[in-house]
Amino acid sequence: MGGKGKPGREILKTSLHLVEEYHAVNKFRPEDAQGVRPVITWRPPTREQHKVNIDGAVFKHRKKARIGVVIRDENGVVTAALSKILNAPLGAMEIEAKAMEAGVLFAQDVGIREAMFEGDSLVICKALQGEGEAPSSTHNVLVVTLEQTSGFRSFYFSHVKTQGNVSAHLLAQYAKEVENYVVWLEECPSFLEHVCAHDMSVVSHS
Repeated sequence: MGGKGKPGREILKTSLHLVEEYHAVNKFRPEDAQGVRPVITWRPPTREQHKVNIDGAVFKHRKKARIGVVIRDENGVVTAALSKILNAPLGAMEIEAKAMEAGVLFAQDVGIREAMFEGDSLVICKALQGEGEAPSSTHNVLVVTLEQTSGFRSFYFSHVKTQGNVSAHLLAQYAKEVENYVVWLEECPSFLEHVCAHDMSVVSHS
């Protein structure tokens, strides 16, 4: 549901590209084995909570920005997902702030009331936690984001490295294929199925 998309053949091609990108991000490199490196992956929220992973990206040459949001429960099941494009020439930090705002609003719209919001921008996450300063260009958006959290019974902002935010990253990349936005409710986008299964496999063996 949502805005207009592209023909099925092009969407399939994009989905395959996104899966390849996922493998590239998670590709094992021999040099990684030379030191002790903790496994960075998606971790489930606490019981009865939902985790909202969020990512933003910039189309510099097209003066557009992309947002990806995925909501998963304690069992790793996708509750809802969003892929959205913004027709605005935002900078990297500004789109990360707008993405977090979109994630909070989206979670509220689909009925989530206890949430952990997780993104890979340390600056934005620290600012929302009240532990750091963000660029002045993001202040208004962050203020609105915090105001919107009043609709939740409990919430928390958390930072994760890119490897633990792959699903949201792929949704942001997928926004290249939509004119406005696309929403998935109670279903997992086909190009995220392998990612989500991998996440839960790692969790179950850790």
